Amino acid sequence: MLNEKCSSCRFFHPTTERQGECRLEPPSVHVIIPPVPVGAAALIQNSPSPINVSQWPIVQPDQWCGKYVVHPDTPEF
Repeated sequence: MLNEKCSSCRFFHPTTERQGECRLEPPSVHVIIPPVPVGAAALIQNSPSPINVSQWPIVQPDQWCGKYVVHPDTPEF
């Protein structure tokens, strides 16, 4: 029987030894609004623009989601 966890799933891409990205679904986009400068004049002149950041879900190698797909390099037992 196969151990169905993230570390052996075809959609898992490790980023460190302790975590990785799940690429089953598209990355989600987060809008980051930088801190606003102090003072009304600075706010009008130097208003920071929002920053869009996309990120794949971060998962632990021993987690599982129920949508496991065996990685082609994983030996079957």
